[in-house]
Amino acid sequence: MERNREVIKNKTERKALRALPAYEDYSTTMSGAPSPNATTTDRLTAVLSYGVLLLLIYLVFRIYEPFLTALGWAAILVIFFYPMYQRLLTRFSSVQAAVLSTLAVTILLIVPAIVVTTLFVREAVSISRGVQHSIVEQHAPMIAKSWSWVAIPMPTCLACLNRV
Repeated sequence: MERNREVIKNKTERKALRALPAYEDYSTTMSGAPSPNATTTDRLTAVLSYGVLLLLIYLVFRIYEPFLTALGWAAILVIFFYPMYQRLLTRFSSVQAAVLSTLAVTILLIVPAIVVTTLFVREAVSISRGVQHSIVEQHAPMIAKSWSWVAIPMPTCLACLNRV
């Protein structure tokens, strides 16, 4: 009989606990500010925990930092080319639309960038050959005079250059 009373008592306690919202269980134990009765150890633990958390956030940022520029450009390209992908999606399956939009982005952006870079490198090589020829042939006296002014304080560097 005694046991039945304990079971009934436990059942009523369980029902009372179930009636409470979940946030009330934590409201007394998890307050934002430290209580005035908190010990120095509790405060030190809280400060160290926040310090370690900030350190981890900083280290994760340092890991992702080299990729942020590429991720930013990827986001811009996605926003810019998404309408084209949607139009392709109405005509083709999702796989075919993805392949076609990837090829279109490659053709529209990467190929012109490679062409411009190639032309830039060719021009730079041509200009450097022209400047070198002008220095050797003494067609540009100002450059030759500047070169002799730089060459006087650096005889050891010029010896290195002449060996190459």
